[in-house]
This record gives sequence, structure tokens and C-alpha cells, in this order.
Amino acid sequence: MMKKLSLIFILVIFAVSADAAPFNNNPMKHKNMKTGVSYNNLTPDQKEKVMELRAELVNKESEINNRMRDLRSEMNKCMLSKEPDMKKFELLQKEATKLRRERRVLKENYMNRIRKIIDQQPD
Repeated sequence: MMKKLSLIFILVIFAVSADAAPFNNNPMKHKNMKTGVSYNNLTPDQKEKVMELRAELVNKESEINNRMRDLRSEMNKCMLSKEPDMKKFELLQKEATKLRRERRVLKENYMNRIRKIIDQQPD
């Protein structure tokens, strides 16, 4: 009985994982996953605008990532000390949460701006 239950459990796990497989070019890719955008159909002007936005995103995102790395380092030092300062740690956590939110908003704005560029009809 236990072998049958184990086999059923394994088959269910396999079926669920195959349905949600995130791999590119996978015929069993989940239907609700985001698809990539083809830049081949863009005009040179649109491509240039997209590349400018991408460079802007990379610069801003790298600043946030650097600040996050510094915060994580500071949080580690705080918690690894003999007497951890929990108030300082909580403040650092709040700052990290703000930075993650800032990064998420930055990416959302980037995607909205990219969609506007892509949706523009070539003249």
C-alpha cells in the first residue's frame, strides 16, 4: 500500500512540475507564463529607444544592488556580533524592504515604457 502511495505521489509531483516547467522552448511550458518580445520587428528608432531605456535600467538597478549588498553586509555583521543589536537590524531590514520595493517599481516602470515603445506603429 505504501509503495502505491509513494508512486502516486511521485507521479503527481512529476505532472505538476511538467505543467509549470519554466524552460525556454519547452512544449509543455505553462500557458500563463510570460513570453518574450521579439525585437526583430522594431524600427531602428524603436530599437535605439529600447537600448537607451535598458542602459538606464541597468545603471539604476546596479546602484540599488550595490546599496543592497552593503546593507546585507551590515546586517550580517550586526547579527554575527556577540551581542546583536536587534533595533539596528530591524532598521536595516526596513531599508532593505524599501530598496526591494524601489527596484520592483523601477522594473515595472521600465516594462511599461518598453511596451509603449513597442506598441508604437512605425511611421
